[in-house]
Amino acid sequence: MFRPLSVSRPVCFALLINAWAIVGMAAAQSPVTDCETVSSFTNSFTGDFRFRGNMFAVANPGTLRSFAMDLDFSETADLYFSIFVRSGGTGNFQRARNDVAVTLTGQGRMFYGTTLSVTDLNLKLLPGNQYVLGVAWGANTITVFRDAETYPQPFSHGDILGAVGMSLGAEPPLNVPPQGILLGAFQGAAYIMELCFCSRYADIAPTIGDGNVELSDLLCVLDGYSDDEFCLDGDIFPCNPPDGIIELADLLAVLDAYADNPPCPDPCGP
Repeated sequence: MFRPLSVSRPVCFALLINAWAIVGMAAAQSPVTDCETVSSFTNSFTGDFRFRGNMFAVANPGTLRSFAMDLDFSETADLYFSIFVRSGGTGNFQRARNDVAVTLTGQGRMFYGTTLSVTDLNLKLLPGNQYVLGVAWGANTITVFRDAETYPQPFSHGDILGAVGMSLGAEPPLNVPPQGILLGAFQGAAYIMELCFCSRYADIAPTIGDGNVELSDLLCVLDGYSDDEFCLDGDIFPCNPPDGIIELADLLAVLDAYADNPPCPDPCGP
């Protein structure tokens, strides 16, 4: 339930910590992840010295934890998972972060992705931006899979604009974004890809997860509320004097209000 702000922020914060002491601090949980698969199988293509991926237009903010491509190969290969971004959907693409490089022996057809090397990309996806996610490889014969649908099509954080690809003249990594990106997305297909995002609510909703909230995530959000007037709403505050117990509805209201105010800190990572 929503309650008016009736105690000072320091007192409220102390009550919050006391409440956690009362209910007991569970062992730290791993950040909760929601994954989705884009595209489906219609065609397969095999080759070497390639970059293949998809272009996305983001409308809803989120935190990308990992992505993977549906690939098929059995030899030892160097894979370079790349992410490029352009602000506002115009201008040139820039590298959003360093490539995630992986050397491994293929196990046939499966998803191969960034988690083979990096636990968490923690990449903030910002509304209005366009992103290209893909994988590059050199002198290895690798098969990729895609559909034959018409794009754009929606995904959880905006629209899939279509497929992006190009042939490489040398071994990756790519020093600049693939020139194929400059031509825009091919709107007649998208490559099969798995995207995994940080979930804000999956471990606190009463019907999902274990009902526990990671203390570090919760304190991060509430600390942002206590320091930032933009985030603080006098009708939404997670204190319930005098017992200091946080009602689930109040907590969800705070996080829901946070979700609508991007300047607040992100509870999914530092």
